[in-house]
Amino acid sequence: MVELKQLEKQVIATELKKIFDKYSSKELTAEEKDALKNRKTSLIQCYEYLENFKNQAASNDDMFLDSLMDFIGDILDTDKNELHQILTVYFLLVGSYIADFFNSQGLKNKKKHIKNLKKIFIDSTLNILDTYNLAMISVFGEMVRKDWKPK
Repeated sequence: MVELKQLEKQVIATELKKIFDKYSSKELTAEEKDALKNRKTSLIQCYEYLENFKNQAASNDDMFLDSLMDFIGDILDTDKNELHQILTVYFLLVGSYIADFFNSQGLKNKKKHIKNLKKIFIDSTLNILDTYNLAMISVFGEMVRKDWKPK
């Protein structure tokens, strides 16, 4: 049986450093910078779509559902990145609750309930966008900090 030689730690460290240096860089590539710009653009679009949804009237079922479907459609048409995936899962999760709400019989003062539902939906969606925004800033630092979130 062949005996395995014990490798010296210094040799391993030197070889690993060569490999890491070969495949590492201190800057983002042009492709990575473009992807980051696309993420930024997508996030800003989502904030704008949410603001538009927030400003639309929702005094009855049809108005609320129409504006909600427009908002979701706008979001789903953005770039297919991780934010898109997060929001898609969120919409799938809350969609059944929203449908149950509108299928409920005997709700008194439905207009008030729609207003509260819209506020909860907007606040939750805004929380997702803000969390994504903060995560991008923490990962990419100063590269994204400037003008990352719309005013």
